[in-house]
Amino acid sequence: MELKEMVQFIQTAMPQLTIQQFEEKMTGWDNDVILINNQWVFRFPKTEQVAECVKIETHLLHDFRKQTSLNLKVPQPTLLYGSKQQMMCSCYDLPVSLLSILQESTGLRSDVHPNGA
Repeated sequence: MELKEMVQFIQTAMPQLTIQQFEEKMTGWDNDVILINNQWVFRFPKTEQVAECVKIETHLLHDFRKQTSLNLKVPQPTLLYGSKQQMMCSCYDLPVSLLSILQESTGLRSDVHPNGA
């Protein structure tokens, strides 16, 4: 799936989300990843097999979050489906503390790909 198609899917699936900026991370082996507004992570599996693994991962993370008594920030992914009930991507929001760590370790900037550029 091309970047333009992924952004269009996100806008359609989450119309309440105003996309001000995005950064593509399309170098993953199993997923194409887009970071929206330096807050939302969207992972698009590259194959059906990977999509099944993402579904399992999502269920495990939900279960883990319910069962842990530790004060951990566990991502709470949501699966987004396209036509024909095909899982298209998972998405979750980044805690501010994790975003700071990512910015320091990767040089992630907040001014990447303004919407409409």
